[in-house]
This record gives sequence, C-alpha cells and structure tokens, in this order.
Amino acid sequence: TKSTLLEKLPQSGQDGSSPVLFVASPLTRCIQTLLGALPSALDGKVAICSLMAEHLATTGDIGRPKSHLVKDFPNLKEALEEALEERWWWQPNKNCAIEMKFESREPKKNLQKRVGLFRQWVLEQPQKVIVAFGHSTFWK
Repeated sequence: TKSTLLEKLPQSGQDGSSPVLFVASPLTRCIQTLLGALPSALDGKVAICSLMAEHLATTGDIGRPKSHLVKDFPNLKEALEEALEERWWWQPNKNCAIEMKFESREPKKNLQKRVGLFRQWVLEQPQKVIVAFGHSTFWK
C-alpha cells in the first residue's frame, strides 16, 4: 500500500533535509502517476527530469510546454520551472502536442545518450534513496 511504501522510506536527515528524492518525467501521464501515488509526500522532495522522458516514437510521447504543465500542476511549479525549458522535448519545432504535429521520431542513439545522462544525474544527487517515475521504453 502507499502508506507502507512511505513508512519504509527514510523520513528526514539529521540536518532536516529529505534523504528521499522523488523524480518524474515531465510527460503528463507520469506526473499524474507520481501525484496519485504520493500526493502528500511532495513537500520539496520532487524533481522533474526531462532526460527520463519516454522515447519519442509516437504522438503520445510528445511533451507539453512548461507553462501548460505549471498551470495543470501548480503544486509542482518550482520543480517544473527549475528543470524545464518552455519546449523541452525532442525537436519541438517538428513535434508539438498543442499543434497536433508529429514529424520527427527520436533516434535510438539519442535515447541511449539520455539514459546515460540520467544515470549520471542520479549519481550527482545528494539523496541516498531516489524513487523514479518513468516510462517503459526508457527503462528497457
């Protein structure tokens, strides 16, 4: 259950900092999963990381502008503004969910590069426990 998971996670460090970081892809469905799983555990412990977005291979993998995400998820405003450019996904001039435009599939080599960069990002975080909300192709 949700409470069991949260009970098993460390609550706070000696200096009051959170020893747990929750990180999510900026795709809407991933943010919704994060909020559904941990609605009360978000006070300052959440990061959004575009490196872990799903491989852009279909129209459902195209991101939405940061301003739209901030409007839809105001409780994550700080994390979204810190992490994202306004148009953060693969080739935003060719791919746009708002304009319903899909003209460029992300090459596998670019996905592999992002996976490596995400791995590096994780290792740079001060938290000992990182709970990541991502997508199936990214994890494979």
